[in-house]
Amino acid sequence: GSEMCIRDRCVLAAGHRCLVKPSAKDTVLMEYVIGLLRGIDPQVPVEFYDGSTSPDAVIATGSDNTGRYFHALFDGIPSIIRGSRSSVALLTGEETDGELHALGRDIFRYSGLGCRNVSLVFIPLDYDLARFVRAVAPPEEAVNPKYRNNYRSLRARLRAAGEDFYDGGTFVVTVGDRFPVSLSNIVAFRYDRAEEVYGWLEANDGAVKCVVGRDVVHPRAVGFGAAQMPWPWDYPDGTDVMAFLRALPEPGSR
Repeated sequence: GSEMCIRDRCVLAAGHRCLVKPSAKDTVLMEYVIGLLRGIDPQVPVEFYDGSTSPDAVIATGSDNTGRYFHALFDGIPSIIRGSRSSVALLTGEETDGELHALGRDIFRYSGLGCRNVSLVFIPLDYDLARFVRAVAPPEEAVNPKYRNNYRSLRARLRAAGEDFYDGGTFVVTVGDRFPVSLSNIVAFRYDRAEEVYGWLEANDGAVKCVVGRDVVHPRAVGFGAAQMPWPWDYPDGTDVMAFLRALPEPGSR
């Protein structure tokens, strides 16, 4: 929702007409923002897209399946189309409890539903996962009931399958090397050398939104607690939206 608002303002700032097609969960915020813009200027060229016109360019975000559909639907049109992404954190074992608590916000804020939410954490081989679980756990009363129900279901499935996991009370931590498929699951990736982490990040760049940690060397690195607070110039996936818009033909030139 917030990134969509930023993209729409970029389109208007670049002098283009903006057609907005929000997802079902984005309608309230988008209608509010568009109302604010029309209050500033009733003639602002922004409106909701009804499918009756063909756009000159497309900026869209969705699942990987949605992305493939958009690529086919808008074939031949300049586009920025993004699929599913999630975020990671890189721990060294030297983090303070305060930094881990801040990481908890990166993991659980907005019920873990965003692409900027951390769901995979790189940890050294000898890292104390029990400490991690205690430090990042949110207050139980702050956890969305649907998130808690997802946790209970996942915990039951893991127990039935006899799989190892750390129980955080409202989430589970499993050890692996891939992003989790369940909402209430945090995956811990045990590494021996930092080169393993950076190799994984390079190989999976298309699935990574941002990398949380201290002194992380990565173009989308952020500090602990900052994953959900992007600056206006922190373009999603590192793609400069304004550069894309400036490269389009001038409005009315076609």
